[in-house]
Parts: sequence; C-alpha cells; structure tokens
Amino acid sequence: MPVEDHVKFIKYKERSILQIDFEGCRPEQMLERIRFARTTIGRQPLASVRTLTLVRDARFSNQVSKEMKEYTIHNKPFVRCAAVVGLSGLQEVVYNVIIKVTGRKIATFSDVGPAKEFLARDG
Repeated sequence: MPVEDHVKFIKYKERSILQIDFEGCRPEQMLERIRFARTTIGRQPLASVRTLTLVRDARFSNQVSKEMKEYTIHNKPFVRCAAVVGLSGLQEVVYNVIIKVTGRKIATFSDVGPAKEFLARDG
C-alpha cells in the first residue's frame, strides 16, 4: 500500500484527525511514514492538527528514534492534541525520551476507541 494509505485524515465525531499508522512497520517503513507525516503536518495551520499515532508491533531502530524525536519537535507548533496507541517495551522507552526532550504532551492509550474519544473532545 502507498504511504498515503497509512498517513491520512479521518473523520471522527465531526473532527478531522490525522491518523499515522506505524502498526507492524519495519524501521525503513517507519522512516518513510515519518517523513510523509512531517510534510503533511507542516502544511496545516498552527495548533490545528489532532494526531492519532498507531504503533502496535512497530520495530524501532536508532535512526527511527532520532527521526521520531526531530519529527515530534517539528510538529509541536502544528499539533493541537495528540494520542498514541499501542506502546510496549522499547517503544515506551523511546516515547519517554521523546516526551522528556521535546516537552510535548502526548496522551497514551492501549486501544483506538478511547484515543479517538480523547481527540474528539480535546480542543
């Protein structure tokens, strides 16, 4: 599937949410999707984007961790609220480092439903 099928705006309760799907990705797929999502987010008005990031079973590398940190910093002015779904193991370690370094507030969820509810309510 093209990267556009994994990084796309969806509607939920009349809210536009950018869903970024990294589920089951290998590092090279993650890098491609990170770059595409960064460009997509950078084209939006400041403080307007709601992001839903799906990471269950995604495989990270040092390069992915580095680019994810840069991506998170880049996105900060554009993102109104953010949720990530499916963190486990090493992903949680990377997430905690990114949050500490970037100062971002990104809510974590184990399931998509509550994450979408959060994003629909926030803002």
